[in-house]
Amino acid sequence: MERPLRVAVVAASLRILGGHAVQARRMIDGWRGDPRVDAWLVPIDPLPPAPLAPLRRVKYVRTLLTQSSYWPLLVRELAGERGLTLIFTRTKRGAWRNTGWTPA
Repeated sequence: MERPLRVAVVAASLRILGGHAVQARRMIDGWRGDPRVDAWLVPIDPLPPAPLAPLRRVKYVRTLLTQSSYWPLLVRELAGERGLTLIFTRTKRGAWRNTGWTPA
């Protein structure tokens, strides 16, 4: 049996409810159960470690916490073996789904 195509979907989690989060979740859910695809979410809004969670209520500190959690997560998730990376991002022309791919 062939190994499934590994797809990393970089997008907001449903904690930031919006079009990208919903599209990413529907895409991953659509692939669930398909033995040819192994898809997972790499959230752009990871939660910080539990002891630091109360600091998320402080403006600017929240951004620092999110970024300090996001970049190591992104590197860790994308460093492994995968076949495709889908990146949901915003452009100057409004919300638009951009996809970037990297060969396996």
